Amino acid sequence: MSDAALRYPIATARAAEEAGHSYDLVLGVDPMTRDLSRPLQPGRVAFMFGLGGLIGMGGVFVGLFVVRRGPFALIVPALAFFIGGAMASASLRTGLRGMISFGLAFVVGGVGSLLLVVGTQAMGGESPFYIIFVFLVYMGVAWGVGGLIALFPLFGWSYVLGLGLIGFSGGGAVGGLILALAVVSGFQFFWVATTVGVVVASAIGGGVVAWAMNSRSAA
Repeated sequence: MSDAALRYPIATARAAEEAGHSYDLVLGVDPMTRDLSRPLQPGRVAFMFGLGGLIGMGGVFVGLFVVRRGPFALIVPALAFFIGGAMASASLRTGLRGMISFGLAFVVGGVGSLLLVVGTQAMGGESPFYIIFVFLVYMGVAWGVGGLIALFPLFGWSYVLGLGLIGFSGGGAVGGLILALAVVSGFQFFWVATTVGVVVASAIGGGVVAWAMNSRSAA
């Protein structure tokens, strides 16, 4: 597919058809049959997904320390996570459908992570092993559900969906471990640990999805 064709949607659609790829003028090249001459870079994708998580947490800080009260204190973080996920999806080249799907995934994973943080306020006297277990499972499930929301509309029941779910669930579990260790150790800057956990969870998930998409396309 030529560079000139990539600049114009109709020309790109025709070039995609000639190359045997499916193309939608609104949704973009089908992610399972996209142009194979430009494989994804998992490291770059992981970085962009981590940046998306950071954008979401930026919205959280705005809601906490700037807005503080009212419905916008909740709307701003959710919107920031959606924007972060939509932006991150551009690195996967999945079009508008991917932007919406990953935007929703970040809302589910990010807001789910925040609910866990709020839940820590009610903790008292639990053993470190219990805290670690709960955090790993909770964040693993939250980001796993987010990954399912993002990947199923794009890939259906496929190889990419399976590995992507492992990536997002595993990333969420790693993020949960970071939060749990912060709680157990009495780390004072807990919101810093929360930010790191969210960034790590989203970065691992995005990187694994990119690797899976490359592997599936090369098969």
